[in-house]
Amino acid sequence: MRRTIIIGDIHGCFDELLELLEKVDIRPDDLLVSVGDLVDRGPAPGDVVRLFRDRPNSVVVMGNHERKHVRGIFSYAQEITRLQLGDHYAETVDWMRTLPYYFENEHVRVVHAAMLSGIPLADQREEILCGSTRGERELTGLFPDSHWYDHYTDAKPVVFGHHVTGRTR
Repeated sequence: MRRTIIIGDIHGCFDELLELLEKVDIRPDDLLVSVGDLVDRGPAPGDVVRLFRDRPNSVVVMGNHERKHVRGIFSYAQEITRLQLGDHYAETVDWMRTLPYYFENEHVRVVHAAMLSGIPLADQREEILCGSTRGERELTGLFPDSHWYDHYTDAKPVVFGHHVTGRTR
């Protein structure tokens, strides 16, 4: 039976990604879905991107870190990734431009950061889906004393990354 395996923010941590895929015993027919943020912060963003680009049955949604590269918004993390990718940087950014802002199948919705209940995914604001600074401000305005997911009421579950939730230790 084909499984859908959804992985949170990888941030260039290739060895840890391989370890995780080994633990879940990923099979060639499994659908591997990334919530985005493949790059920035970790030591091997090129290897992470290559795995998802080369592996059939893989989907990556646009995270705020991919969006920064696509839009040319550079801070220290993006500069390091640019250097790490070297000659492959331009082609990697071109690939990032093709990433969808969401994935949905009959069982689940996947976004990088957030979504609003009652609004079809195709009509959601990209800034909210990917967790850009503007999207984060909008969510704070809508839910000043709580989190968006506390208000999520749609029947289909949504899987997301971006924010640390729950206990961190």
